[in-house]
Amino acid sequence: MKKILFYLFSLALIFQGCEKNVSTEDTSRITYYANLDLLGSTDYILEVGGTYNEPGYEADINGVDVSGDVVVTGTVDVSTAGYYPLTYSVANEDGYEKTASRNVFVLPAGLSATDASGVFTGLRVGRTEVASGCTITKLAEGFYYASDFFGGYYEFIAGYGSAYRLPTYFVINADNTLEALTNSSPWGPWPVKEGLFNPATGGFTYQVWNGTFHFDVVLTKE
Repeated sequence: MKKILFYLFSLALIFQGCEKNVSTEDTSRITYYANLDLLGSTDYILEVGGTYNEPGYEADINGVDVSGDVVVTGTVDVSTAGYYPLTYSVANEDGYEKTASRNVFVLPAGLSATDASGVFTGLRVGRTEVASGCTITKLAEGFYYASDFFGGYYEFIAGYGSAYRLPTYFVINADNTLEALTNSSPWGPWPVKEGLFNPATGGFTYQVWNGTFHFDVVLTKE
């Protein structure tokens, strides 16, 4: 009789274990992540007083359109020249978020018509070492993207590598002064001051600041 009771008790434990496994399986499911694509260019350029027309976006989760759930963060003031980043985000039912970004640049009127694009050698004033390879690309009349406003100092002279560049979007005014709209580095943004473009030589001089200190940069066209 004791053996029969022992067997029955063992079978009960086995069935309870099976029930627990089935219950665990019932709670498992698949999480589908959102896809998010921006329409148009991720760099949107317009002049002061113009109109910003949102190019749009598309989002889906497992083939289901969820574009209406996309949240856009940021605003564009077309009356004031500057840089206006927009962030687009959409989340699935589990809260996992997908994001994308668009850079909106509102340019001041009366920019220089001289083409200042090219490849440049950089020099930090007070040092003798020079670095080659700073590329300046024209994006619109008077509006440019520089691959490294450090002039290659931290990448090549200090030897920190390409992650320590200072990519910068800037404009050249009609009086050949330059203004940085935005830039970024591992240390954050560096304001650019006393910037000047020399149309005769095609070169640049300016200062880059990091709050407590600055250094002067000379870019010479190769």
